[in-house]
Amino acid sequence: MFEFQPNKHHLRKVLLFCFNLKKIAAESHRMLVEAYRKLALYETICKEWFRRFKLDDFNTKDKEPGQQKKFDDT
Repeated sequence: MFEFQPNKHHLRKVLLFCFNLKKIAAESHRMLVEAYRKLALYETICKEWFRRFKLDDFNTKDKEPGQQKKFDDT
């Protein structure tokens, strides 16, 4: 029987879904663990992604190596 193996991009999209449902990072992490067990992201990583989402950064792809963060000086 085939068992689904989520990749990190899939798990990030799941976190974005949880964020849009107004879940907090810790609760979202518990949900990932319940669904994916040992394949779930660490809670600290979930918190980092929620921090990005709160800053309106909804890009779930990896950043390019050496890509600089953009700062708004206005």
